[in-house]
Amino acid sequence: MKTRALLLAILLLSASGCANECQDLCGEISDYLADCASDGGGFTLPFPHDGSSVSDCKKHFSRTNNIEGSDITPFEQYRGTCRQLTSPMDDSNGDRVVALRAQFSCDEMQNGPGQAFGPGAGGTR
Repeated sequence: MKTRALLLAILLLSASGCANECQDLCGEISDYLADCASDGGGFTLPFPHDGSSVSDCKKHFSRTNNIEGSDITPFEQYRGTCRQLTSPMDDSNGDRVVALRAQFSCDEMQNGPGQAFGPGAGGTR
């Protein structure tokens, strides 16, 4: 029984592969939006929080996704930004959290980090 469980764990780990910084950010954005929605306060998700949205984001930022007409992949283009937003940072309460959560409030996330999903520009913190 233990052997089967160990083999299953190894299989799952090997099948999952290694995510890059931008793919990690895809998951973190989704998790943060879900946390904001679960806290109440009338927050509505800017896009559905389900596996397909995260999966599409991760495919877009795969190391091998070459966009036609571009010399570099989206991952190569945004790697530095993704790394910054997924690194640890102190929030306004002094708690160590993922930088995305420290830099953008739930209200700001409703329009996306830096208001990427809506009008305007940039976070306020």
